[in-house]
Amino acid sequence: VPWKTSTSLRFTVLTQWGSATTMGFTDLEVWTLNPFPMEEKQIISCEASNEYNANYACIKAYTSGEWAVATGAIGSWIKIWFHQEQLISVLYLGNRGDGTSLSRTLRLDFSDGNYTSVGLQQDVVVRSYETPLTHTL
Repeated sequence: VPWKTSTSLRFTVLTQWGSATTMGFTDLEVWTLNPFPMEEKQIISCEASNEYNANYACIKAYTSGEWAVATGAIGSWIKIWFHQEQLISVLYLGNRGDGTSLSRTLRLDFSDGNYTSVGLQQDVVVRSYETPLTHTL
């Protein structure tokens, strides 16, 4: 699996399940599985296309809560930064809420300009997603 190194990741919603005008994520984690030992990467900051309110700020996606946008589900995005370049092999994240505002396809942009697409399940379960490089600019 061609894992990536990156100083940041940007998640952009390309498609969604349903027609909700708000959506977001919960329990966002970034891990390296190889080389061992397994290690969670520390996220040091974030930025988002918009935020529903302070209770749903982007920092909530990876601390204790949920990030949610106020409007514009398709095209909404969240970007996270690490303290230095990190090897990234697995992401953990879940769709937020009660199941009415679900992301379906995400574009994941790496700091070097490469990107990949990630398909999410139609639920609010936190799942793991490997990050193979599938597109190069």
